[in-house]
Formats: sequence, C-alpha cells, structure tokens
Amino acid sequence: MPGSRVDREKTCPLLLRVFLKVDARHTARDFEFESTDEAQEGEVQIHTWKDASLAELVQLLMGVHDLAAQRSTRILFSLAYPGKEGKIVIRPIGQCFGGFRKSDHDTRTLQECGFATGDFMGVALLTPDIQDRLT
Repeated sequence: MPGSRVDREKTCPLLLRVFLKVDARHTARDFEFESTDEAQEGEVQIHTWKDASLAELVQLLMGVHDLAAQRSTRILFSLAYPGKEGKIVIRPIGQCFGGFRKSDHDTRTLQECGFATGDFMGVALLTPDIQDRLT
C-alpha cells in the first residue's frame, strides 16, 4: 500500500543497489553489465526498507560521498529496471539537495515512487556549475 509504514524491527531490509554519477545523468548503458555478483564502478549497496524516504537516502549517501553533504549539490534520483521489451528503462523519481537542505521530494518513499525489489537506483550528484545545463 502506498504510504504504509514498515515495521523495521520485524521486516528484513532489502538490498538497494545505488549507482552514483557526478555531473551527469545515467543512461541505460550504465545499467547494462554482465555480472551482478560484483559491485560495479560507482555502486553503493544500501540495506533499507521500502518506506525509506529520499531524504533518508541522502543522509546515507552523505556518509559515502562528500558532494552529497554539500548544500549546493542537487541530487537527482531515478529508478532503472528492465522494461517489457527487455531494455533498461530509466524513470526519474525526484530530486533533493545535499547538506540537509529541504526539497519538495524529501518525504517521497521508495514505495511511493514505484520501487520494486531488484530495481537499480541511479543518483546524479550535480555541482552548481553543471546544474543549469542538465536540469
């Protein structure tokens, strides 16, 4: 159910494979790799729940990438998954800002964004000098 809370004490977390990219958006080619056994370049693996908000994910990313902690960074989230024809589909789901700066999308949860277990997440960390060209 959209917006439902997960009992995090009783529910096992899922593995969210997050792919970070600086100053560029992800393309379908970024998610076309042979093996899923090994971490890919720019990948961060996060254990979380479907009720995790985008702001909660930003806080986790702040611990692994300095740009996520800077207030001037725009953080674009997208989901990547195989479409009906077998090709990778990339669907934007929201944007937040680094350094605890507020956004209209902060409270969106993975579940509300249509996340399904097994989807990949693309996260573009945009510095101020590139933001106007990519958004």
